[in-house]
Amino acid sequence: MVLAGTKRATAGLLWSNEAEQKPLPRPGVLSIVTNWNNEPLCIIETTEVAVVSCESVSEEFAATEGEGDKTLEYWRKAHWSYFGRECERIGQEPSLQMPVVCEQFRVVYPKIT
Repeated sequence: MVLAGTKRATAGLLWSNEAEQKPLPRPGVLSIVTNWNNEPLCIIETTEVAVVSCESVSEEFAATEGEGDKTLEYWRKAHWSYFGRECERIGQEPSLQMPVVCEQFRVVYPKIT
């Protein structure tokens, strides 16, 4: 989906970053996208990062993330399930106010050879 240009954003729980002592993404940072076999596919550059409550994620962000039918309704259903599992893993209680890291990116190199 990233290579096709359908997916230009991703979301994660701030609490997961904190539990793993993982820094937040920052605009300008480059990342390698891999497939399920951990083979590199492309390089992306983070263009924007915002931390918002789960209930404040916008329709525009949900569409930019590009999953399912690209609606906010789909985004909320899919991410509530995922965030619920993450909360259980790190000992948090899911809520509509839980902080979500909304990262937007662009592909800067389409294929790593």
